[in-house]
Amino acid sequence: MRLECSWRAVVIAVLVVWLGSSVWPGRAQAGPSLGGPQFTNGSGWIPLGMESKGTFSVHAVVQQDLTPAGHLVYNDHDIDFRVESTSISNFVPGCLSVITGTGDSNRGPVQFVVMALDSGEPGNFDTFAIQIVGPTIIPPYLAGGTLGGGNIQAHGLLCPPTP
Repeated sequence: MRLECSWRAVVIAVLVVWLGSSVWPGRAQAGPSLGGPQFTNGSGWIPLGMESKGTFSVHAVVQQDLTPAGHLVYNDHDIDFRVESTSISNFVPGCLSVITGTGDSNRGPVQFVVMALDSGEPGNFDTFAIQIVGPTIIPPYLAGGTLGGGNIQAHGLLCPPTP
């Protein structure tokens, strides 16, 4: 599902609804740690309309010096909108991971926030949401939903399946 809206509060409310208001608070917390580094990666697609999809590939980690690192590629095939990260500015690992950064798009420079939900294996209920803002992205771009295909994995954590 793709929405375009102009108020940040509406964007946050929509993300809460997409991820499920009863699921949101519990998913923001990490599951039991399995030890080792915690990082999130995944790739796949989300349905955006009747025959449209947004494809993505994402990886984020907090390095040993405590700086975030990673990479994002996102493509909305319906409207030919492509984004590739140039830097990751923040990464909050968890079963619901939050990744922020800057990037380049085919419409100019952008900032983005990604929420990636690992709902356990095999990934049937994993969720990906992205908000993109920039000087030429008016109103802000917002898309997200349960994956139509692919998998998101929060490594170093035990993420329980979504019922």
